[in-house]
Amino acid sequence: MLNPSQVKVLENKYEPLIGQYGLNPVTIPHRKNKFCDKNRCEEILGELEESQAELIILLGDIPIKQFLKNVANVEYSTLQEYVNIPKYGYGNCSEIVVNNRTIKVLPLAHPRQIGALGAYSKKWQQIHCDWEKKVKLCKNVK
Repeated sequence: MLNPSQVKVLENKYEPLIGQYGLNPVTIPHRKNKFCDKNRCEEILGELEESQAELIILLGDIPIKQFLKNVANVEYSTLQEYVNIPKYGYGNCSEIVVNNRTIKVLPLAHPRQIGALGAYSKKWQQIHCDWEKKVKLCKNVK
């Protein structure tokens, strides 16, 4: 989904060229203010039940704030708060109880941060890179 900054760039840079060059109009939906409302939380819970997933990977703060805080009793609201809890830290799983079922949760930085895309945090990119080295996800990480 497009965030407000992406919408503005498309409106100013891409859309004026559509007629001139015969480009396709943008059909990517705009991001809602609230990505995960009550209905979406229920859908995700149903998907977790159906899949019997044992691990949820959350990417960034929004899934923690808008999903996890609404379905589980957790002591954190952001990735930074999770990382600051000594028993967790970055890249370490914890367990939550959802619908009387224990599921592991692994909050990681958002892909934009990890991949240094657009407006990103060098701090989160470095933290994730250090974690990748530690768990040997990427052999060529410097």
